[in-house]
Amino acid sequence: MEYSMREYFFIWFCAFLFVINGIQSQPVASFVPDRTSGCAGLFQVNFTNTSTGATSYLWDLGDGDFTNDINPSKIYLSPGTKTITLIAYNGSQSDTARATIISFRPPQINFTLNRDTACVNSPVCTNQSIVLGDAPLDPTKCFWDFGLPPTLR
Repeated sequence: MEYSMREYFFIWFCAFLFVINGIQSQPVASFVPDRTSGCAGLFQVNFTNTSTGATSYLWDLGDGDFTNDINPSKIYLSPGTKTITLIAYNGSQSDTARATIISFRPPQINFTLNRDTACVNSPVCTNQSIVLGDAPLDPTKCFWDFGLPPTLR
């Protein structure tokens, strides 16, 4: 069977389009969390997806939650180290990026004073039942607010 030049061109052009449409670019997964540590319960992280060449995404937010959002946000309620995983897809191709965040136990303040009244500049003792959680806090920078001025350090 013989083909004309026009028919050869048409067959070649269709084959070229088929090959071009079948080629998928390799995605490159990457993201940036706006925070990498904080106290559990108050710790919200906004993730900015900086991936290229991807058409869809799967996020593992490190605590059993998954999402397909492009730029998800998450409030971490429980303490611990979380590994965040982003998988960027383009058809059958994929790439993975990971980052680690730390959610600290929040401080728990529970104390009683050794007397019922205190004057300004007079010492007041507590039972020393103050737990600052596991965050890297400087206890000399704690402020005590009893609802009336002044705030004490």
